[in-house]
Amino acid sequence: MDLQFGQYLLKRAERQLLGPEGAVELSARSFDILALLLDRPEEVISKSELFDTVWPGLVVEENTLQVHISALRKALDTGMIMTVHGRGYKYAGPRPVAVPAGHGQGNPASLIASDEQHPMLDMTGGKKVPVTGGCLCGEIRYRVTGPVLDTNFCSCRMCQRWSGAPFTAGSTYPASAVQFTKGEPKYYKSSPFAERGFCANCGSSLTYRPLVPPVTPDWADWILIYTPSLDNPAPNAPTWHLGIESQLPWTEIRDAHKRVRCQDSPDLVEAWATFNLPVP
Repeated sequence: MDLQFGQYLLKRAERQLLGPEGAVELSARSFDILALLLDRPEEVISKSELFDTVWPGLVVEENTLQVHISALRKALDTGMIMTVHGRGYKYAGPRPVAVPAGHGQGNPASLIASDEQHPMLDMTGGKKVPVTGGCLCGEIRYRVTGPVLDTNFCSCRMCQRWSGAPFTAGSTYPASAVQFTKGEPKYYKSSPFAERGFCANCGSSLTYRPLVPPVTPDWADWILIYTPSLDNPAPNAPTWHLGIESQLPWTEIRDAHKRVRCQDSPDLVEAWATFNLPVP
């Protein structure tokens, strides 16, 4: 298994370390030292064990180990390799997470935001209509007659708590294109400018929509349908990932190459700022 730690990915088979800017140059011995430290992140690895593991059967000067530790410290973020005086060395960075070999290909720092901003809603359009969907128990049904404008993952803490899941997937449509053909959602005001709809009978999460009047022009005339509630959600593949500042370290999403923090979505920042509040 490969190891993801912070913004780095250790690929065992390829004996390669990937960072936010691509491959990180390491010698073979430095790679072996790092792998041992990551495999046992809770332990102090003694110098004698490092010598025995990395240079088995060889007599090596202690200064050689120090050279490789120094190289690792230059290659990684500050503070990731800690010296425990009189005992050895310890990994002190973000907890390593095992991922299947091949995960993170093309996106080595899978928990890192892109440097670009992205609006919370990117109204680009594009899927066939009409589409239908509804809640788990069938008490609420809807029909959508307009093309989807945007579909994204969200890992923000609000969506995590709302769904009880590590992330949500939502498809945004023109408000006028969504008609409830059976029943109506109940709504919970989750922020000063938006509310979330759900089935009062089975609890299914169904919608997210702006309040009326809208807080800004960007927050008008649309509704987000939680994609899995569609009868056929497969065509609505998310194209980007919002709220990655709260992404849980044991999840990885490979199908959304643009990764954005909530504070890097200008329309979301503007909405909260209207109420003199920061993005939570």
